[in-house]
Amino acid sequence: MSQAAELYSFDPVSNQFTFLASVNCDGQTDPYTLAVDHEGTFWMLFVGTRDLRTLAPGELGTCGDPGFTPNLASFPLFGMTFVGDDTPGTCPELYAHSYSGSGPFDEGLAIGDLGRYDAAAETITSLAAIDYDGGELAGTGDGRLFAFAGVSPAKLVEYDRATGAAIETIPLDGFHKTGASAFAFFAGDLYFFTEAPPPGCDTCLDTSCAQDHTDCLADPDCAAHLGCLLASGNFTDECGGEIFAPLLNCLNGPCATECFPEHEDRLSQVVRFDLDNSEGNGQVLEVVVPEGPIRVVGAGTSPCVPYVPL
Repeated sequence: MSQAAELYSFDPVSNQFTFLASVNCDGQTDPYTLAVDHEGTFWMLFVGTRDLRTLAPGELGTCGDPGFTPNLASFPLFGMTFVGDDTPGTCPELYAHSYSGSGPFDEGLAIGDLGRYDAAAETITSLAAIDYDGGELAGTGDGRLFAFAGVSPAKLVEYDRATGAAIETIPLDGFHKTGASAFAFFAGDLYFFTEAPPPGCDTCLDTSCAQDHTDCLADPDCAAHLGCLLASGNFTDECGGEIFAPLLNCLNGPCATECFPEHEDRLSQVVRFDLDNSEGNGQVLEVVVPEGPIRVVGAGTSPCVPYVPL
């Protein structure tokens, strides 16, 4: 799902995007996230109303209303995904990762919630307090639930879908959650959609303040904070606070336009994570699309897609 409320497919074999349809649900044009259920139906959350709408496969011009009660205290906004397993007689369930909607994404003790959608009650029930405010979710057909959250660096967290307890947390060193970010699972791999680095920023820094840029890249702390700031566009003590002052002056001065374009003008890159180490090189991140055609705000796969390598 693009920021402009357009649906695209992404082929993990060819790494190609394909336009499917423009979405207009009751005039809502500000999508926040996307999930796909076992029947291929798209579930979309919109920022303005904080409400859910659905699109059935083959009927992309007609939006459905699942009856969700919006503006929940613990889940004003949320990332979401469906998770299934092979238990007879059960259907995949929709899980939600809370975001307060105020300020940049954050992490800290018990500042967020992991929940599960209760269709009968038309609400989300909290499973557990979690340490992240703002995160996206990806689920599998064999019962695994993952979150993409955190700052400096971003983290991949696997949760117990029954209790909400964290099973494993993997720091994604050098990788950052951006203002628009999403991810999805397919055949043993995770595909992250995050804002691509501003294309003209490095050129400007190397032209306007080459030595300061070089000095920062040679210092691990400065380099990490520079990467975080350029990815998120939001300066905090934890994301940008260790950048050397001369370089910071350059970023805020001659290179401000090139390094901090308007968020809506940024496009997304696609980064693949070999979760199951099927290629034998470890759990590594690989940029497979340096810059796609849209700014991705939501992504999802049905729990029916393969969960082992093809």
